[in-house]
Amino acid sequence: AGLYLRRGKNRKAMELYGKVLGIDPEDADARLGAGLIYQAIGDDHKAGGDSERAMEYYRKSVAYLHVAVARRPDNVPIRAALALACAEVGRFDDALTQLQTASRIKRGHPLVHLNLGKVYVRMRQPEKAEEEFRRTREIDPTGPWGADAREQLRRMGLE
Repeated sequence: AGLYLRRGKNRKAMELYGKVLGIDPEDADARLGAGLIYQAIGDDHKAGGDSERAMEYYRKSVAYLHVAVARRPDNVPIRAALALACAEVGRFDDALTQLQTASRIKRGHPLVHLNLGKVYVRMRQPEKAEEEFRRTREIDPTGPWGADAREQLRRMGLE
């Protein structure tokens, strides 16, 4: 399922995650994967102008990821994903709390800084977002999170 998810084959990934969750409804990895797929579907609806449907999928993502965090509270990527989903439904305090906890678990993790930047964008705090994106780029100059941070800065007109 994870391989299909990484390759963008969300339908097949979700089918396999569904099978895993049929066996263990609280499996953290399957919950993370399904939560990420629901976020992606929400993003697609948001980009298409259907904010009501987008919110429906973002809420599903939050629900799935909360269970994953409960099962694996020390997992930084799960908390980082939950933070983005929380931000999309307007739960900014929850988003920041998840990222602060993730930062305590693994100080300096580039995904934490990247997602902090994304949350600050949603909160309309561009100065803080810029700071976090630049920090991500410093920590992960040639990796995927650094590349994403550069893209975020470009979208803000800062790169």
